[in-house]
Amino acid sequence: MAAKKRKKLKRKDRLKAAKKWGSSYRREDLVKAYSKRFGTNKVCAIQELQILGRKIDKEYRLRVFREHQLKCEEAKRKKEMENEEEVFNPDQDGEFYFIAGYTSGGAAYGITWEQYENEIKVESDPSDSERFEDDSDEEIPF
Repeated sequence: MAAKKRKKLKRKDRLKAAKKWGSSYRREDLVKAYSKRFGTNKVCAIQELQILGRKIDKEYRLRVFREHQLKCEEAKRKKEMENEEEVFNPDQDGEFYFIAGYTSGGAAYGITWEQYENEIKVESDPSDSERFEDDSDEEIPF
């Protein structure tokens, strides 16, 4: 139970707890142990250990920062790829805006991109001035 609680600490509280823990910790993998104990990533662990006055090797620090940056860029690329996959609509292709079905011979039928551009898109365009003209002369049928 205590292990979960210390991983939810804010930075201020982590630094307090780390002063007691860090003064007795003597092994070389201090950054890894700090990040594991307090539930932070290694970049945050390095920053907090430096706040506490611990010396971290410059080469190690730069390597961790580069690894973290690469990991973030990879996650961003992966998310962009997932978003691109979501945009793909199986009911569309290069010829058809909407594929309603297929004939027995396997040919697709539906609304072509040209029909969509000329008819449907124009009808739904709110900038169409004729749509908003004042028709006060006409009676409403209901």
